[in-house]
Amino acid sequence: MAAPRSDSMPKVSTENLEYLRNIVKQYCEVQELESALFWADKLVCLSSETPQDVYTYALLLYQTKQYYNCTSILESKYLEKKYYVCQLLVAKCYFEINELEKALNILKPFDSGLELKELQDLPGVEQKNVKSLIYLLLAKISEALEDRKFAEEYYKQALQHDVFCYEALHWLQQHNYLTTSQEKNLTEDLLAHTKGLTSFGKDLISYSYSLSMDKFNPETEIAAPDSVKPLSESLYALSCKAEKLYYTCQYKSAFKLLSKILRREKLYKHALAVFVSTLYELRKVNALFTLANKLVEVYPKEAISWYSIGVYYLLLNQIEKARKFLTKSKSLDKSYAPAWIAYGHSFAEHSEHDQAMAAYNIAARYAAGSHFPLLFMGMEQYSNDRNLQLASKYIKQAMDCAPNDPSVLHEMGVVLYEMQDYESAEKLFLEALSKIEHSAEDISVDSWEPLFSNLGHVYRRLK
Repeated sequence: MAAPRSDSMPKVSTENLEYLRNIVKQYCEVQELESALFWADKLVCLSSETPQDVYTYALLLYQTKQYYNCTSILESKYLEKKYYVCQLLVAKCYFEINELEKALNILKPFDSGLELKELQDLPGVEQKNVKSLIYLLLAKISEALEDRKFAEEYYKQALQHDVFCYEALHWLQQHNYLTTSQEKNLTEDLLAHTKGLTSFGKDLISYSYSLSMDKFNPETEIAAPDSVKPLSESLYALSCKAEKLYYTCQYKSAFKLLSKILRREKLYKHALAVFVSTLYELRKVNALFTLANKLVEVYPKEAISWYSIGVYYLLLNQIEKARKFLTKSKSLDKSYAPAWIAYGHSFAEHSEHDQAMAAYNIAARYAAGSHFPLLFMGMEQYSNDRNLQLASKYIKQAMDCAPNDPSVLHEMGVVLYEMQDYESAEKLFLEALSKIEHSAEDISVDSWEPLFSNLGHVYRRLK
């Protein structure tokens, strides 16, 4: 950074400073960050290190991944002790370079539930939702430190401070912090306690956030309010619909819809995980190979990329290769539950009970709101270990998380059948059947053949 202008130098007019600020802004808007950074450096000097201009310069250092320089500039002038946005930016830099304790110390007042009264808004800088962003960063730091209890609370705080902070909800769902009922309660609570929302804003939040919830219940259909009707054809809405189709084993319909989405945006991130799973279920080896290799090429540092390679090798029954790439996926994001679950499957398929249970247990720890790890632990207990009591315990917990998932109802019915409680088993089998029969034309026969077979066995026993 250029040396500040000395007192003996003539003062630069406000008009000229605004002229240079506008140049910096124009380059930022078209993402020409190096040019913006060059002129921001000159701006700091010419404005005698006005905090607003120092912050702009520091922000550009952050955006160009010069994290040490960014912290050095702000901390040398104690700006992180004066302004919210500077405090946040310094903490973000420490987070990026994995100095988590330093990042946490910067945000200590928020970590203790207090706010620094001496902190203030920085004039000339948009900072309406900065407190929400501080809680969001605290959640990410807590997650990196494997303190999921605090992470969950901070994500919720971020949403409460700014209901439009979707990233907080995304990570709550992506990392399975919430059960289906908890997701619903959270959205209702946000809408009930958020002041200043117009009717359009409420419709926007309610519809957009509800789309990704209750995905295991095939009977729920979320209609878009008239004010946001066009959103029903958005990529996000279509991908949520495809996810629901997948979870009710309507793989062909899911594939058709996902293909439509990816024609509009080739690697639409929200659709990738369910597309990988759909290709696996339909045994589309070539399509999965193509997608997985493209993901590794474009997103080599994303867990989903190496997960897709692992799933591809699972499909080919090349177990050692599958485990190698699933391990790579887990190393990039240790809380990525799909990789842990697939890793568990690689052992369960070959009756390696202890290793499968260990993987499912880790998945359950990182996905406390998801029913899948619990379901697979239950299935593993009755199929390989013949421990029906423990199987029942796990699957009941899975039912608490997702009471409308027909797969869970079916598996609980299997356990009850094995325990010779045939009437209760029949009830659950029929309930599972009622969940899927409305889409019978598209249901995968292979997926639900066991349900019909088990129902037949129940009727034979009840004679």
